[in-house]
Amino acid sequence: MPLASGANVGLSYVKEVTRGTTPGSPSMKTLRAMSRNINKTRSAIVSQERRQDRQVADMRHGFEQVGGSLGYELSVASFDDMLEGAMSSAWVNAPTHAAVSLAAASGTNKFTRASGSWITDGFFPGLEINVTGFTTGGNNGRATVVSVTAQDLFVSKTLTTEATATGRTCAGVGKILKVGSTLTTYTIERRFPDVAQYQVFRGVAINSMSISMQPDQMIGGTLELLGMSGGAFQGSTLGNPAAAPSNSPLVAFQANILVDGVAQAVVTSLDLTIANGRSVQPVCGSRFSPDVFEGTAQVTGNLSAFFENATLHNIFENEQEKAISCRMDDPNGTDFLAVHLPRTKFSSSTMDPPQEGPVTSQYQYQALVDAATNTSLIIQRSN
Repeated sequence: MPLASGANVGLSYVKEVTRGTTPGSPSMKTLRAMSRNINKTRSAIVSQERRQDRQVADMRHGFEQVGGSLGYELSVASFDDMLEGAMSSAWVNAPTHAAVSLAAASGTNKFTRASGSWITDGFFPGLEINVTGFTTGGNNGRATVVSVTAQDLFVSKTLTTEATATGRTCAGVGKILKVGSTLTTYTIERRFPDVAQYQVFRGVAINSMSISMQPDQMIGGTLELLGMSGGAFQGSTLGNPAAAPSNSPLVAFQANILVDGVAQAVVTSLDLTIANGRSVQPVCGSRFSPDVFEGTAQVTGNLSAFFENATLHNIFENEQEKAISCRMDDPNGTDFLAVHLPRTKFSSSTMDPPQEGPVTSQYQYQALVDAATNTSLIIQRSN
């Protein structure tokens, strides 16, 4: 009789249309993960009967819910659905403005439009853009927006001055995702194919998602799960899942981290967490919660850097609001994922100088909703 081997365990998922209900004939997808820790729990309702022999008379199973923590290594395309679930929104095309009259200016490294507004069109600092139509080749191609006004788009690369001309385009690359209020749930199947056993969890939401960038490590984190119900093991599967995208994991040395559009320091680590504060609730007449209830999206994190001057500390000292951006590049040299926090405040500034070696300072931050973009966090993907 075969025994289950951890090497063969897999996870698959499908988005639900009705929360807590698996779609008919589901098109399952493989979920890449470093751990497969998802389980059903039930509360224990213990009898309070008082007995002369001092022992417990009975116990019943009570409220059922699903919980879990899945470790993952972040890669382009593989976690698009999970990011939607964490952000409670859907990917949309990055802002673009085609066939516009544009000028380029050296020194200030800005593109100036003859009419309209970059802000109204949805451009924001940290957005990766692609420019075409200029005579000077160096003015075309990819760039990162550093700052933006109605007419001027300041970018991260050196430009050559060119007068205004028509037929030039400036387009955000790929798609973007903002914090929203449309909760997504999934049916997740844990698969033990070597012993033909499959366990299904329904109404599963991403309660929080963390992303951590540490030196000489893969960029990754955890998906903290919360769900409505879990089934017993069964001998049939919901379906063989489609293979996940095979992009290589992203690594920290290919992560470009900016504070207010500038490399303010030698950053040694950056992490962020979006915690949604979701919950399931017991009710009368059912062992399961009737829904997953939404909470407040809290985006927080930590930044550490080698101490070289007081610039970062003074952001905390003076209670300044700053943007934090990070672009993580795929090894193929074209694709990327980028995160942008348009408005943050440092909530602490600490250091513990070592006996020798570089001194590192740590800064905790809180992301706040930004009036221009109407979000506290933006994620951009190239795919």
